Amino acid sequence: MRAASKPGNRRRVTRNCQGQQAITTDLTPTVSTPASEPVKKKTPSKKTHRSERAEDWAHAPVGDPRLCNLCGYPASMRDPYTNQPCHMTCAMQQATENGEQW
Repeated sequence: MRAASKPGNRRRVTRNCQGQQAITTDLTPTVSTPASEPVKKKTPSKKTHRSERAEDWAHAPVGDPRLCNLCGYPASMRDPYTNQPCHMTCAMQQATENGEQW
């Protein structure tokens, strides 16, 4: 048989908190104060690390699926330089095999 416990000491735990700190109902809510100065980003945005070639592929045209020039499977993307159907991963692999920087 289960021992009776006091209703004030019971804790409610959500199902998704496995391995995390339990959320209790007996805590009183606290008023949060805004930060004195804005929080700065720790890492620069990914766009600053994107190469010129990857930036071109980010805006590559899309069309009806045609066979990729490199692998032969249907591709809806077009190479931004030649406008031929090509997968971005195929173009990336070919560039690295040719020693070009992606």
